[in-house]
Amino acid sequence: MSQRSFCEYLRSDEFMAVLSRIFAVELTDRNVAKPDINCNYFRLGPDDFVNQHADDSPGREVCMLLYLNENWNHQQGGELVFSGKYQKPVRIAPLYNRCVLFDPSSKGAEHWVNPVHRLANDDQAPLQCRYMSPAGIGRNKALPWSTKAAICTITLRANH
Repeated sequence: MSQRSFCEYLRSDEFMAVLSRIFAVELTDRNVAKPDINCNYFRLGPDDFVNQHADDSPGREVCMLLYLNENWNHQQGGELVFSGKYQKPVRIAPLYNRCVLFDPSSKGAEHWVNPVHRLANDDQAPLQCRYMSPAGIGRNKALPWSTKAAICTITLRANH
């Protein structure tokens, strides 16, 4: 599957229905002027980092990162760090096929990427997607799992 086809699938009604069930909110990209920019690949090379920021634009309900760097190890840096509830940072290693889903408006969702050090083969290459509510109004209720955390990580594995 090409990168473009994969991004199109991640913006499909089928995939957004799955996320809608997980996050208990309807998701769409039909009200977004340029939906293709809500799902894109980006690369972080040696010495790159991302400053602390929030992804809580009006109507943005779910953010997703999928790590595609196969040979990452801890010496390479580039960990995703959330400020965390009560200012207790949550560190997430960018492991291959790790999918990070989060509610950008939840407490502790501000995040950054630690500096990337020398990489073995490839640059760190995550895919990022942002999903919006239909009217851009957002949700006014807590997520079913938000009392514990607003971050969910999944490691995807192929069936052989």
